[in-house]
Amino acid sequence: MQLKGFGMTMDIERGTMRSWVVGGDGVKQWADTNEPVEPLYAVHVEGPDDLFAAPSQADAIAVAMHINNALAGMATKPNAKAVPWPHDADAHTENLRQHWSDLVPPNVQYTPHAVYTHFHKGV
Repeated sequence: MQLKGFGMTMDIERGTMRSWVVGGDGVKQWADTNEPVEPLYAVHVEGPDDLFAAPSQADAIAVAMHINNALAGMATKPNAKAVPWPHDADAHTENLRQHWSDLVPPNVQYTPHAVYTHFHKGV
């Protein structure tokens, strides 16, 4: 696994400190179980009914906003929104690996501010 970050935080549900890692897919997960620290999110584009896994809820919101802004002038406006991921964690990881770079180019950091900046500067 390519490691992008790590740290420790309080797991409120367990009442203990736990280690977490951020892998190459950008998802923050518990080091001991590989389960996501936060609920898994996706960008759902209504109309074509596309579902794209996102590294976080904030990233899903930022990309959904960009899609809605970019398509605002179309006669039929798809509605993109951040939604909880409806499938298992393995499917989320695979979908994220396959499709996230289509939504956010590889040179853009996985942060809402970076996503917003990328799309609004036309990089």
